Amino acid sequence: MSFPRNQWPEESARLLDDEEEGALPAHRIIPQSFASLCRWGKVITRANTTDLSRQNSLVYHLDVLPPDGRNAHMQVAVRLQGFLGKHDFGVFGNWQKDEDHCRRANQFLVLADGGFPNIFSAQRDCLTNIRTLIARTLRMGHVEGDDGDGRIHCQRRVFSKVTGGASMPPSVLTNEDDPDGVARAVAARWRVIKKVTFGRKLSNGRVVEADHLIFADGDFVDVHAHLEIATFCNVNNIPRTKLHVAFSQVIQLYSKDSLPPALCNGSRGSTVDTSTVAETESGVVIGKADMDYTEDDVVG
Repeated sequence: MSFPRNQWPEESARLLDDEEEGALPAHRIIPQSFASLCRWGKVITRANTTDLSRQNSLVYHLDVLPPDGRNAHMQVAVRLQGFLGKHDFGVFGNWQKDEDHCRRANQFLVLADGGFPNIFSAQRDCLTNIRTLIARTLRMGHVEGDDGDGRIHCQRRVFSKVTGGASMPPSVLTNEDDPDGVARAVAARWRVIKKVTFGRKLSNGRVVEADHLIFADGDFVDVHAHLEIATFCNVNNIPRTKLHVAFSQVIQLYSKDSLPPALCNGSRGSTVDTSTVAETESGVVIGKADMDYTEDDVVG
């Protein structure tokens, strides 16, 4: 059994805090087979949510969680690696600074295989199995989420709608994030309650926080995301369901200008461990940018 992050050339996707597969609890390892996946995760409907588009959630079976975590359902997460394509990491993403556009504002990224399709496909196969699990549970013929272009598309909502039926976390925006106060003006109705964490890997394997502006197309990155089931009705009132790979953390493993030769060349004929399984949250600790390191430690 091996994670995709262990199969990229020269351990280029490994981080200092990474644990070996045998040391991880069951919920941190996404099963390869569909039958095992059905015993590992499930879809539940949350009756008390005020967000009707997110009533369904993909969670771990309580049996696979550690004993001290079995008192509540946990949303399934996934860890991915690949080469960064088109992306928007700005705090407000593609928001047009208009209240009517808050519900459609999102941040997004696209991951490509960079010439290593066999390693990358293990991650895509995992997401395909999860979409099948969701579709069969909800008795739907198809759950969207794969554009069929061989890449992995991730997106997350920028704003959360403020409702009167539940307690709402405060905004996490700073004055620097919103200097003109446009988001603050709509905070009574739409609020930013979570922000993406960005980091970069140092040569010693540690990860420190970074500005989102350091990222560029072609970077080799590590992405942590939660899997959200979004359901909407079209104009004919027919439900349409999509799996959103909603990223919460992005780490620059190598900038496009500092890729090691083994990652630059690609290997379309490369093979991977046939028992490759996907990984959930990484457990990686991102240190403060002012920690004690020199520029020689920086990768990229």
